[in-house]
Amino acid sequence: MKAVLALGPCSPCEHRLPGQSQMMMHSRYLSYQSQSRSRRVYARASNEDVELAVFRFTLGIPGFDDALIPRVVGVLGACLLVANHIISGESSGPSQTVTEVLGMVLAGVGIVAPRLQRTIEESTPGKGRRAPVEDLEGSSNVFAISESMSEAQKEEAAWASFAVLKNANVCGMCLYIRGEMVLCRGALGVAIQGKDCLNLALKEYKRMGIEEASHFRYLQSKAEISSSKYSTCGIVPSGAGGMVQIPVSPLQTLADGTLPDVGCMLLVCDRERAMSAKELAWCKSVASKLYFAFELNSIE
Repeated sequence: MKAVLALGPCSPCEHRLPGQSQMMMHSRYLSYQSQSRSRRVYARASNEDVELAVFRFTLGIPGFDDALIPRVVGVLGACLLVANHIISGESSGPSQTVTEVLGMVLAGVGIVAPRLQRTIEESTPGKGRRAPVEDLEGSSNVFAISESMSEAQKEEAAWASFAVLKNANVCGMCLYIRGEMVLCRGALGVAIQGKDCLNLALKEYKRMGIEEASHFRYLQSKAEISSSKYSTCGIVPSGAGGMVQIPVSPLQTLADGTLPDVGCMLLVCDRERAMSAKELAWCKSVASKLYFAFELNSIE
């Protein structure tokens, strides 16, 4: 389960993000104790900071999909009902029979609930985080980060890519800053695989000749990708269902009325219409956070 909370203004001193393992709880909105993983994004617009938080609640069992919890509970409940019926034997009365029937109905609902949830999500794209496609056609998994960045910038870029891939319906991400491809992560085109993937991705990006990289663009279907310059870009896997181009810039114009940018963030989606409006807004906030990380300190 994932929820996106837009919280109130925060102090400029909180501009730094906590570590990936740190857990956050806002006392004004949430007083619930559970194992949770959270990431917080701060994006400064003019003289005010905007805070966004993403909370993901989980049992924390390695290798276990929490979406299957209703099915496990349903199977366990059905087994207990059968065991209780066998032990009771012929001594069971009408009330116990009714209870057992209701119990079996509830157990059946729990067993089919994960499949029903998956069907609903597939019929309403962009509604919630879904498991990525295991084998996306024309893709290879890469993770490369430029050594020309400072340690602080590497930390920001690595965290941003982790947060986007973990909390949005995105399977791959590239980060282009001031004429240099500084990060490639996730399922991207096979044309940029290998140790030199950053340079290969930069060549593919420049080969497209995109003139409006500073503009937001969301290609939400394979048909839209095919009719754009991204159709010949080696960064995008042939089986990609969507593509998002987000400028690395502030969320709002600065005090001088300008809206500068230092590059763009390219996101690859494995399904069509995968991104909801809230997910797109959240990714824009991540890009805004990256802007201030790179705008204040140039790449070495």
